[in-house]
Amino acid sequence: MKTKGLIIHTDGDNSTGIPPQTFEMSGDFNFNSEVELEEFKSDLKELFEDYFDFPFQTSTFEEQEQWLEYQKETDRVISELEKHFRL
Repeated sequence: MKTKGLIIHTDGDNSTGIPPQTFEMSGDFNFNSEVELEEFKSDLKELFEDYFDFPFQTSTFEEQEQWLEYQKETDRVISELEKHFRL
């Protein structure tokens, strides 16, 4: 299992003055299995949460790319539906 990098993100809390933050670790990361990758992501998430005392999410570059493609397709479908059902 290989990934091109990892993204560590928190939405922050603007009401308390904590802005959203995103950190990227780029480069080739090799894992023996999906389980090993998920364990690494979980450990990385815990490390950031312990240090910043705030909730974080982790994802691979590939997961982020898939999410962006999904969002792009969802936006396209919604736009088409709005055109079709416009009064």
